[in-house]
Amino acid sequence: MARFLFCVWPAPGHVYPSLPIARALRERGHDVAYVTYAEFEPVLRGFDVAYFPLRSRPSNPQTRQTPLRGADARAIFRALFILPASAMARMIDRAADEFRPDVLVHDQRSFGPVLVAQRRGLPLATLAMTCCPLPGGDLAPFGLGLPPAADEATRLRYAAMRRHAEDAYAPVLAEWNAIRAGFGLPPHAGPLATAAVSDRLLILPTVPELDYNRADLPPRVRYVGPCTWDPPASLAPETAAWLASLPEAQPLALVTASTAAVGPVPDRRSAALVEAAVAALPEAGIAVLATLPYDHPLHGIGSSPAVHIVRFAPHRSLLGRTSVAVTHGGFGIVSKAVQQAVPLVVVPFAGDQPEVAQRVVASGVGRRLAPDALNPGRLHEAVGAVLQDPQYRANATRVAAAMALHDGPREAAALLSDLAAHRAPISLKPERNAEVTV
Repeated sequence: MARFLFCVWPAPGHVYPSLPIARALRERGHDVAYVTYAEFEPVLRGFDVAYFPLRSRPSNPQTRQTPLRGADARAIFRALFILPASAMARMIDRAADEFRPDVLVHDQRSFGPVLVAQRRGLPLATLAMTCCPLPGGDLAPFGLGLPPAADEATRLRYAAMRRHAEDAYAPVLAEWNAIRAGFGLPPHAGPLATAAVSDRLLILPTVPELDYNRADLPPRVRYVGPCTWDPPASLAPETAAWLASLPEAQPLALVTASTAAVGPVPDRRSAALVEAAVAALPEAGIAVLATLPYDHPLHGIGSSPAVHIVRFAPHRSLLGRTSVAVTHGGFGIVSKAVQQAVPLVVVPFAGDQPEVAQRVVASGVGRRLAPDALNPGRLHEAVGAVLQDPQYRANATRVAAAMALHDGPREAAALLSDLAAHRAPISLKPERNAEVTV
């Protein structure tokens, strides 16, 4: 049996989806350990995995309330992902000295594990916590959320945009290569977009139907279906009572705000999304249940027959009653909604959210509203369109059926087991395909 050391980005949206995979590995008889923050240790105990502390925290520079571009975006990327890599690598190294892993498992945000794996000669597997981050000939630079090119002129324009992005991030790549040199490693052979992606196995916890049905990906890229997990929780009695009070035929919009920290101040964009929903939807006969996880005056408006605002509610307990999910476009909530055939309206703010939102549009499971166009009227129009056109629900049902064909955690565990056994890129030798079984 093999030993797997997980070094995913230490945030709930990254740690939680990895936990079912860790459990599936343990069921196969493998040993598993995590290097992460102390707040996750109680959760890890329930999965029978070892814990090693990660004490270094990346700086959390205050971001603006609008998507970042240019030098601002580069500075944030550098501060969050590049500069902490050395310190994180040293802590992972110490854990590896004790745990002696056969494979390191990380995600596309975690640069430190790349240094450790390559210096030690260990196989590295990337567990993407978003849609496929690899560049493609039909795609614009990742993060812009532009649709795939449909003609040659657009392909040429996107190619020029990718070259421009590589030039713009060349100083960041140079800094990464300097860090690599400090660990005795050669420069990264490729653009920064691939610097933290394994050349042996990239696991995508989604389905091609929600990721442009890309045909340009190498065999080491594998779609396994959703891998989702949330801490056990029940609906608060007052929330359950409010839901029970809704007329059966009344549509319900689940409005979810991001749980990610955005600098030292609360993210006003999430509150703006809730404010727009509360202002627009009840007048149209649509009930609103909104989650807003930080202090805000919205919590003071109380509950009404058509509006209920809480800091937290388990989404899995709500999606079965939900008619439409209105969200910032986090990969986790989009996956959970589509799994239950719930169509969406996505207002993407930053990060990978524009990419997730565009895939929602491309798959026909929802609509996208630009954040600078967000107001009650336009949100009402988008939500109304999704509710009135049954094709959105039909498309969500179709993609949900594709997801249901997968057992994401078990498929991921099978691929990781194969990587540990052979230490070569997955499916480099086609005769090994049959060995990757669940």
